Amino acid sequence: KILHYVDPIEVIIQFEHSARWPDDLVTIQKMKIAFYIRLVSQLELQFPGTCATVVTDNINTIISEAYMDILADSGFVFRCRIYNEREMTLLNRGIEDKMSSQLKKTTYTKALEREKRMFVEIPMHTLQIQTLCNKWPSLSLTIRLTKRWFSAHLLSDHVDEEWIECLSSQVYLEPSPWNRPGNGFVGFLRVLKLITSWNWDNEAMIVDLSEENRSTLKNNNKNKVEDIKIRFKNLRSSDGGCKYGLMFIGTASGSVWGIEKPSKVVANRIKDLAGSALLYADELIENGKNREFKRLFITPLSDYDVIIHLDPYQCTRYYQNIFVDTQYLSHKKKGDTIDEDNDIVMRDVITQDHVENEGKMVAMVGFDPVEYYLGELRKLYSDIALFFHDKHGGTVIGVVWVPINFTPKPWKASTEINSILVSKIESLKNQKGSHDGQNIILNAEA
Repeated sequence: KILHYVDPIEVIIQFEHSARWPDDLVTIQKMKIAFYIRLVSQLELQFPGTCATVVTDNINTIISEAYMDILADSGFVFRCRIYNEREMTLLNRGIEDKMSSQLKKTTYTKALEREKRMFVEIPMHTLQIQTLCNKWPSLSLTIRLTKRWFSAHLLSDHVDEEWIECLSSQVYLEPSPWNRPGNGFVGFLRVLKLITSWNWDNEAMIVDLSEENRSTLKNNNKNKVEDIKIRFKNLRSSDGGCKYGLMFIGTASGSVWGIEKPSKVVANRIKDLAGSALLYADELIENGKNREFKRLFITPLSDYDVIIHLDPYQCTRYYQNIFVDTQYLSHKKKGDTIDEDNDIVMRDVITQDHVENEGKMVAMVGFDPVEYYLGELRKLYSDIALFFHDKHGGTVIGVVWVPINFTPKPWKASTEINSILVSKIESLKNQKGSHDGQNIILNAEA
């Protein structure tokens, strides 16, 4: 079978206001699941050929990850989630309750932030980006090129897509000192220029995605923008080393992106890569080598300490690779004899339950085994290494050791990393601290 990743389209279902929803968060999650099951039965009854399923997790939680997937005949998959405003009311009530424990308040605060991000901020952001793309059609191409550039350089997991969209929109909203980009590629180069020229350490980037806010800003109604600036100032005051939020972006509607990621190390790499890409683009333009621009999306692997190579046959998103090798898109493995009648490449997207022909494609809805593999690596080794990957069909994982683990330190029984005595490493024998027989560093060879 050909395993083919299908990216689900997020859909939010919101019912009319009703006082019949319960006052218990756990019960609300169970009611949502009941609605999903009812909707699935009605969809399959009214639209024959439509495949729908309900995916649940632990239902005894205040915020459930349950959703409903709908696979249409067209091949599109819609991932539907129910939004109920009462959940936020109950979460706020639990946070403000003086009888609540600190653990409960922390849990409710995280759940509230997640609900706001998923059901309020991201939908508003999507609507604003769509409006701007309708106004400036080339913005859409700029966003896609920029996202692909980040992914091609193995940075897709280290930045939010919304952060990239804000960054791309800024070169259209505030194009000075140039004119607004006339095509998507020019916009992409402007984004790279913005990355390298903005004073990320000392200035918050405020992006006005909703242009209707411009008039209110001129009338000194700047509450949300001022709140964002204060938040940025407080962040820098409490984190002088810019460990978090180095590439801070706020919007006039009050959303903030870039707090948790990219990290300082990744942010510095982004700026270095953007600077190098601009120099290379200038060289290509001067020499008239327009066909070489694709090389902007080739990342150097020499900077990584370890390279993990993946089997393209097991990468469900390999078909999205920029430099895809078509031999891996066949259900026949390399070296096998190919039967032209059965060799179906990238045609039918079907679900596991409907597989009738071994040559047809099996849709893996939202399932990327590489993503889960990366999740396991980060869960086990996040203290000693950073992992980088191109989610759009990349076949390598870049690994960079955390430098602090190579600083000699005394051995302790509680040491959790695979370590080696410094005295056993010839290249470190003259390093400070190497003469202490109990000093250790990370055993990278292991």
